[in-house]
Amino acid sequence: MENRDKFLSTIDCFGKNVLEIGPKHGRHTQIVSSKKPKSITCVDLSHKKELVSTWSKRIEAPLTIHFADFLRWETKEKYDVILFAGVMYHNTEQLRLLKKLQSLSTDSNTILYFESATTRNEDLKDKNVIEVHWPKAYRDVPTIRFLPSHSACCALLEMAGWEIIEKVTLNSDRIKIICRNSGEKLKTYIDVDHEYLEKDSYKTDT
Repeated sequence: MENRDKFLSTIDCFGKNVLEIGPKHGRHTQIVSSKKPKSITCVDLSHKKELVSTWSKRIEAPLTIHFADFLRWETKEKYDVILFAGVMYHNTEQLRLLKKLQSLSTDSNTILYFESATTRNEDLKDKNVIEVHWPKAYRDVPTIRFLPSHSACCALLEMAGWEIIEKVTLNSDRIKIICRNSGEKLKTYIDVDHEYLEKDSYKTDT
């Protein structure tokens, strides 16, 4: 954990608007707050509300927390720094998540802090692949169905319009990447219109 926090400590947040997806225990939020950002906005799932409440009042920087499905969360705000750590491998729509993050960045100066668990399969680690866990979830954790390799993490980020600045391998099972918004649109044959939201199932608690 300390190595991951040290990696985050190199990011400049002073006077900037920061977006964090999935703050959970708030450790990264506290690090960012100590750097005197202009604001911190967090988005997490509604069932994490009780956990978030245990630390959120200790954050000194201006803090706004939204409890919602990130892909259905609506905002007109743009952000200078985005934290997306320990989240992607718990989701099935990984490319859409990375693309939506890019749509929320201010410009090419926006920095994305990305961290993810990766495949443990020794035959896949050196390949550009995503390991699918079905019908049984990885280690019986129902939210872990897709574990990308290190190369796949980089590929997904680049496809979604993020330029990789620095890559650090914590160990063979985890990777950290710092990116900036490349300004490119989704590099696949289909683009996703994120203006569409499933209104009937959309709910945000602030």
